[in-house]
Amino acid sequence: TRVTHDQPATAQITSKEEIQSEIELLKSREVLIATFQELALPEPTESESAARLSVTVLDQSRLLQIVYRDPSPEQAAHFLHTLFQKYSEHRQK
Repeated sequence: TRVTHDQPATAQITSKEEIQSEIELLKSREVLIATFQELALPEPTESESAARLSVTVLDQSRLLQIVYRDPSPEQAAHFLHTLFQKYSEHRQK
């Protein structure tokens, strides 16, 4: 099952480099570990994470499409919600 979460990048992000930095932050080990710990899930390997999570920019915009693949649509949606919470917390540090 594939669940997507379209999330606009924050207003102050304007350049391609800044958007790419946000993508890397969303996929960072620190944010992923915090997400898996919050959900009490075993931490995946980097290759498992890469196979299940993708973050892309939609059509020359500041809109990010975040896709997480999981057999359970509910688990995938919960993962994405928690991932975005942990990403937001990390950005506020």
